[in-house]
Amino acid sequence: MKKIFSASVALLAAVTLAACSNNHSSVTSKSSESKAASSSVKKSSSSKESNSSSSSTSSSANLETPDFVLVTDEEIANATTIGDLKTVYNKLADNYIKYSGEIREKLPESERADFDKEAETALKAFEESKQTLSNQLSQFGPDDLDVPAEVRDPFLQSVKEKRDKLVNVLKMSYLFVSNMPKKH
Repeated sequence: MKKIFSASVALLAAVTLAACSNNHSSVTSKSSESKAASSSVKKSSSSKESNSSSSSTSSSANLETPDFVLVTDEEIANATTIGDLKTVYNKLADNYIKYSGEIREKLPESERADFDKEAETALKAFEESKQTLSNQLSQFGPDDLDVPAEVRDPFLQSVKEKRDKLVNVLKMSYLFVSNMPKKH
């Protein structure tokens, strides 16, 4: 039972990470298509910002989860250059990896090896996606190059959506680990 739980948490994280890392190539190709089309996109209002990483409670377990702040709406909104876009994504990835490690530490020692086996590939893919994204963005110019809004906005919207999904995965994982029977 416990091995199934460990594998389930790791598999959930792996699927989410794989989905996030695989979507970046389509985001950059969409960005270049958008750049070529020169379509105008209205900037979204910063007054609509919400902090989706605030703590919440689970109705089934009624446990509070810690704040999992991967990257804030303000940091995302302030990203205007190629370097800023890289920084925002790297921070998202690094914080997800950090929080995953903290959740792993809450597992009983006997469950960590199974978790590590399942999560290793996914976390490695996430690390590699940072380099892939950096390489893809570097093709458009130097890090200090301002990115036009019609290219930047869809990318940043995608980052927000990924962030929200990853925060939910962290919260679910935290609740699962918190509700595991304790060994005596």
